[in-house]
Amino acid sequence: MRAGSDAAAALLASRTDDGREAPVTLPRPAEPPPGTWVPTGNGEWTTAWLGFTRPILVPSTERFLPDGPDPLDSAAYAADFAEVELMGAATGSGRSAEDTALALFFNDNPPRQYQDAMRDRAVRHGMDIVASARMLAAATRPQPTPPSRAGARSTTPPTGAR
Repeated sequence: MRAGSDAAAALLASRTDDGREAPVTLPRPAEPPPGTWVPTGNGEWTTAWLGFTRPILVPSTERFLPDGPDPLDSAAYAADFAEVELMGAATGSGRSAEDTALALFFNDNPPRQYQDAMRDRAVRHGMDIVASARMLAAATRPQPTPPSRAGARSTTPPTGAR
């Protein structure tokens, strides 16, 4: 038990000043040039600090970074733009019914997805109120808001370039 306590203490000490819960505000140019990505909402994301937190298991996350956006005058950008225009239309899009269902599912926030899945499971398996409550309690643990993020309520996802 002592070894576990020591290991936990060492891990916690190693995470001091690792960037966790650092406030992150993204700049918003007043007149962004074409192709500039601009965040929506209030610019404060609930967990944006995760991108600035020192990783534990790998020396750096740089090898996982995506390539930058394609130039606005490239064929790749034109193809991507046409696909978004076709698939993103509210009506008359190129999406199948399954594509739309998947998009709606993944558009919801994760806790709500879990709760919907648990309620569906409870109904499908004929679970009583006690079993359902226990399952939901086990699957939906409270996630405290870090004090530095308590005022940031926006979960508005970023949008594309303007």
